[in-house]
Amino acid sequence: FYLFIYFFKPLTNSKDFYQAFQDSGYAKAIAQELQKPLENKPEWSREQKIEFLTTWTRATRECTKRQWKLRVRNKELLIAELGQPVAMGLLMGSLFYQLSDDQYTNRYGLFFIA
Repeated sequence: FYLFIYFFKPLTNSKDFYQAFQDSGYAKAIAQELQKPLENKPEWSREQKIEFLTTWTRATRECTKRQWKLRVRNKELLIAELGQPVAMGLLMGSLFYQLSDDQYTNRYGLFFIA
C-alpha cells in the first residue's frame, strides 16, 4: 500500500490534474491526431453559392398551408382556439362595462390576473 502511495501521489488541485493529463499517453495520442492533416478535405470557399431547392418564401408558404389544413381539420381544437379569446374578451369587457371615470383603476388588477 505504501509503495502505491509513493508512486501514485494523490491529485489535490486542478494544476495537478492538468499536469497528470498532459503527461498521460491519452493526451499525447490526441495531440498527435490533431497534428495530422485532414484526409479527404473538402474544397470549399466563401465565394461558393449554396443552392437550395426552394426559396425561403415558398417553404414558409407551404408550411403555413400545411398548418392551416391541420388546424381546420381538427374541429374541436378550432372551436376551442376561437372560443377562448371570445370568452376572455367578454369577461374582460364585462369588468369594464359602464364604469365611471374614477372606477377603472380598481379593476386593473383583475385585468392583469386574467
